[in-house]
Amino acid sequence: MISSILRWVLNRFVSGVEKGKTDQSGLNLISADLVITGNITSRGDIYLYGRVLGDVTCQRLFLASDAVVGGTVDVEEQIVLPLEPDPIGPLEPKN
Repeated sequence: MISSILRWVLNRFVSGVEKGKTDQSGLNLISADLVITGNITSRGDIYLYGRVLGDVTCQRLFLASDAVVGGTVDVEEQIVLPLEPDPIGPLEPKN
């Protein structure tokens, strides 16, 4: 399941960059087995599957339904990710 989630995230990220929907700050992925103690800040998007024991500040926060934020959330947009992502094909550049 993790590989399908990662594939879904990468597909969303790659298509977003090509369409100019995200800045060049890179992919910020906090995996399900990662716990961060402290605050995190990004000018771009954060995909959160794990736990942040602190505040999260970013443009868009893609939040897994079982992810945890132990502080405040300061975002322009928060999107709850589906439990089971839609199946996608191989990662290829969008035309």
